Amino acid sequence: MRSILPPASPPQLSSTPISSPLVWPALVVAALLFYAPLLFQPDTSIHWDLAGQSYPAQKFFAEQWKQSGVPLGTRNTLTGIPFVGDLTTGAFYPLHWPMFAVGITPKSLAWELALHSAIALTGAYALAGTGPAALGAALAYGFGGFFAAQSSRLGLFECAAWLPWILFAARRASQTGASQTGKRRWGAGVALFLGLSLLAGSLPGSVTVLAALLVTAITAPSLALALGTAAGILLGGLVWSPWLHYGMWHPVFERLEFRDLATLFTADFYNLTSGLYSGPGDLRNHYLYGSLLLLPLAVAGAVRGTRLFPGLLLGVGLALSLWTSEAWFAAALGLSFLVAPGIEWATEQFNKPRLWMIVLVFLAADLWHWNLYKTPLVMAHVPFAKLPKLQQPYPGPTDPQSIESDRRALRNGALVSSAGGVATVVLLLF
Repeated sequence: MRSILPPASPPQLSSTPISSPLVWPALVVAALLFYAPLLFQPDTSIHWDLAGQSYPAQKFFAEQWKQSGVPLGTRNTLTGIPFVGDLTTGAFYPLHWPMFAVGITPKSLAWELALHSAIALTGAYALAGTGPAALGAALAYGFGGFFAAQSSRLGLFECAAWLPWILFAARRASQTGASQTGKRRWGAGVALFLGLSLLAGSLPGSVTVLAALLVTAITAPSLALALGTAAGILLGGLVWSPWLHYGMWHPVFERLEFRDLATLFTADFYNLTSGLYSGPGDLRNHYLYGSLLLLPLAVAGAVRGTRLFPGLLLGVGLALSLWTSEAWFAAALGLSFLVAPGIEWATEQFNKPRLWMIVLVFLAADLWHWNLYKTPLVMAHVPFAKLPKLQQPYPGPTDPQSIESDRRALRNGALVSSAGGVATVVLLLF
């Protein structure tokens, strides 16, 4: 079957060389600058679910772990199910563990947002081809409206941040002409990135990632990719196995509405920034702003470059958004991927070799203005101590039967994740 994935080295802007080794730390710095008001200003704070659910869950887990290990038998959670079976706690996500060791504060979760923004930026840059124009794709995805809207849903934010890296590794694992050893090693990369995304703990995020990966596997089949996907699913077992054990609890989701698409290019379509929100349902589920340039560049990119790969991502995101708007990030990545060839097309049409720089400055400024500075979605403009006091969901009552049930669920999940870890090492080394 003929692969529809983009070529390994998309055309670069030959007249505008860029030093790739410097781009990676620059993207990390860009993420820190984007979230600087939340990270460094004392009169700003996390809010909504990030303050009322993720913060107390992480703080509780960190304190309990230092005292007696994994909390068992806890039933007094916001979801009404045991702590170890709650997808949203983030307790078993490895990138949270350094924060647990240092100690959880409200600003810790702001740093988790910035870290995963950097992961999203670098992943989208790698997927789009690592040329100057690919920086536009990175900004459009990593600073896009989806991440602003879902910044208080930490597990979903983190899961979506890994999608570009998962697809980048999948592309390499399916690359025609590559050695079998190389394909297997990239299959191990798929397993690692997929496992991390599942361990972040988001049902709609996990379903969307797996759907995007399935499309890639169908259009460019590879044994290494199939094995890597299976190993990644097993790696995530420490989260999904206890969740299955306790009956697959999940919240009620809101689907994307057709009129929400207007927010792609009109940030204040629902009067969000004025504080007089006039849109449907939960405002986080109906905000997509991707800059005034996103759609023109995406259309130009579709004219110039690969259409099917980003088109399939767009299709996956749109289809799953009819179930829940929290799946939009696949579509956002598809549109962002087209930004890179769109910038290249504009550069050629206007014969302006440095046009990409102007586009990048506009994208960064536009997205920072609307998706952080003006929006109420990302942060509260008061110190954390002045937020309304929320009922802390932990700790709760315990009993011996509950403790044993939790221990059994956790043991089974650990065995599944261990099997995934062994499979990933085998792919990497052999």
